[in-house]
Amino acid sequence: MDPLNLHLVCHPSTNPQQIMAGGKGDDMRKLMAVLAIFLAGSAYAETDVSDLLTKLESELKEKRPEVLGSLRPPLTASHIAALEEEYRFVLPDAVKALYMWHDGQDPNGFVTFVNNMQLLPLADALAAKAELDGMIGYDFELENWWHPAWLPIFHNGGGDYLVVDMAGVHSGNRNQLLNFYHDWEYRPIVANDLRVFVSGIIDYHAGTSVDDMDEFHSIDGFLPDLDISFDAGGTAEPLE
Repeated sequence: MDPLNLHLVCHPSTNPQQIMAGGKGDDMRKLMAVLAIFLAGSAYAETDVSDLLTKLESELKEKRPEVLGSLRPPLTASHIAALEEEYRFVLPDAVKALYMWHDGQDPNGFVTFVNNMQLLPLADALAAKAELDGMIGYDFELENWWHPAWLPIFHNGGGDYLVVDMAGVHSGNRNQLLNFYHDWEYRPIVANDLRVFVSGIIDYHAGTSVDDMDEFHSIDGFLPDLDISFDAGGTAEPLE
């Protein structure tokens, strides 16, 4: 069975050595699910995010100039450092590279970037994170409905986000990307990391004619097929 087509779950406490020693079918499938996440991103492991973003800009200029026009000017390293200090949160290097490319999109209007979502300005992303962090234990009672290691970077305007998961909740794969839904416990892992996600956006634009693009600009078919998701409960059980 292809491990990339498994719809499985791995509990955070799972020990791979115990799995291999025990030889239990369920535990072996859990291990395969985690391995699938890592293997799916390996093709992009040596590609610098900044180089990918430069290529993406060329694709946008050619096929979607309206998106390019909606992008804000880049942030400087010192501006990013000031925001990190203000919100007491250290950003991964790939996220810094993203915002040194462009500081999100103009919030005064909604121009879809990808997957029916818009790129958040960094200050807005950190403010949204702080608000969601403050709801843990109050509005959010399930253990992983929202996690303090998550940073929203894309949003759909309705309370749903694509987040960078710096803790690797459930899978152990730090900096994976997953979808957060404000009214649904489904937490699908979208991409192994930001490099894989940006590469998928590039492949979508390179492989899709303007006439064939719709208003959602979904890149699901241009990303490695992880097909792995978790619910938001502490038991880490997959949804049916």
